[in-house]
Amino acid sequence: MMTMTKKFAIIITLMRVAHVILPDVGAYSTRPLLYKTLLCLRTDQLAMQRENSMTRFPFKPLLLVSALLAVTTVAQARESDGPRNRIDFQSEVAQVLPNDLMRATLSIELSDRNPGQLARALTQAMNESLAKGRAYGTVKLASGNQQSWPIYSEKQKLEGWRGRAELTLESKDFKAAGELLSQLQDKLQLQGLNFVVSEETRLAAEKKLTTDAITAFREKADAVRLAWGAKSYSLVQMNLSSGGGGGYPRPPMVMMMKMADSAPAAEMAGGDSRVSVNVSGSIELKD
Repeated sequence: MMTMTKKFAIIITLMRVAHVILPDVGAYSTRPLLYKTLLCLRTDQLAMQRENSMTRFPFKPLLLVSALLAVTTVAQARESDGPRNRIDFQSEVAQVLPNDLMRATLSIELSDRNPGQLARALTQAMNESLAKGRAYGTVKLASGNQQSWPIYSEKQKLEGWRGRAELTLESKDFKAAGELLSQLQDKLQLQGLNFVVSEETRLAAEKKLTTDAITAFREKADAVRLAWGAKSYSLVQMNLSSGGGGGYPRPPMVMMMKMADSAPAAEMAGGDSRVSVNVSGSIELKD
């Protein structure tokens, strides 16, 4: 029968072997787990010897070897859950497009002591402007915001009413839109002028740019894999976003000043806008 000294020597030997062959996997160190397992086995053996002095618990090295294999399996499982070779990056492609849509906002402000007469005057001004726009089939006119508010004296006495009405203009025909703006400014004041990429033009460009951006992302992923020396990679996540095409506003002072009836309409130059598609994501490198 194996003596107590030999049994303890086997425990020490297995612990030394475990210290060499079992790795420390990040935060999941397997050695303390094995030590605890061996200590529990030794404690259980002594407890059984005390409970039954007639029957000695035979210490079996095979049991300890099984425990060693079990801990090794746990270490491998935990190692697979460790940090991955994950890399985040992005790719962007862009295209400069001509602004093919013009948008303008015009307004009128009037005052009157009678709020009803004020409302009728504002409505009449809008109707006359809309009637002028009907002669230009390529220009879209629409009524905008209309509001009124009271006017008080310094002594907080009601003196009258003031109202404001807006008109919006939209067109791809810059020449026709410029002529109409010149006519409308005999009563209305130009508040804002903006040139943008139309929605249909932008969507068509984004469709092609999306394909190009994804291709660029894949090419960059292959370049990262080669530089890292990995055999392959898998896509973890990918996000798509687009932007641009909003154009730029023109300052009111240089947009369209009211011109004399004999002066020709100003030439409209819409300029360009940058439309882009961005692909960002993560890949996991594999050995």
